[in-house]
Amino acid sequence: MTISLISIKLPATEYYYGTAYLKAQFYSVIKAQEEPVIMGNKKLKAKYILRSSIAKYYANKAWHTCRDSALISLATIVMGWVGVIIYFCRKGFEVKQSNFVRGREMTTLEELKALIQKQNKQRKYKGYSLVGVPYPPSGETQHTMIAGSTGSGKTILISEIIEQIKLRGDKAVIYDFTGTFTERFYNPKKDIILNPFDSRSRGWSILEEVEHE
Repeated sequence: MTISLISIKLPATEYYYGTAYLKAQFYSVIKAQEEPVIMGNKKLKAKYILRSSIAKYYANKAWHTCRDSALISLATIVMGWVGVIIYFCRKGFEVKQSNFVRGREMTTLEELKALIQKQNKQRKYKGYSLVGVPYPPSGETQHTMIAGSTGSGKTILISEIIEQIKLRGDKAVIYDFTGTFTERFYNPKKDIILNPFDSRSRGWSILEEVEHE
């Protein structure tokens, strides 16, 4: 880019005098001032070119032209790189932003509760709730996975659901491996225990359920 700007702006006179003066200075440094230098259509010794005010004038002019062209080129390159950096930064920011396309979406607890309550109100549905979050319509008959380590509160969550079942008078089959729920919620007037190791258990044989041999 710098070379192209110099070649466009540097006139022929400045080019010939400038290059000749530069060569003459080089010969002066290496102590070869008697060496001939081509300047335009003339061939002069280096020492004469260094003494020429015309050659010096056009050489200085050529230097200023080259300097200005280089500064313009540098400014253009810097602005170009700044533009490129800004462009890629904006593109990177846009890519970083997540856009919801389809499927399930994470939301806050309050937004989830408000959404489910709105659906339940429209359908006049009063469902169970778990840790303050109501079940959506028909959500109770679907699976609910409760996972956690020992002492994390799984029994408390299940107990919360059982309390709501009993308050509504609904029916439920509870597999009570440790006997915790039986101890807390068992009502002999309403509940039935099926456990051969429990004296309160109803008499029941699986063979009675078989209709055909």
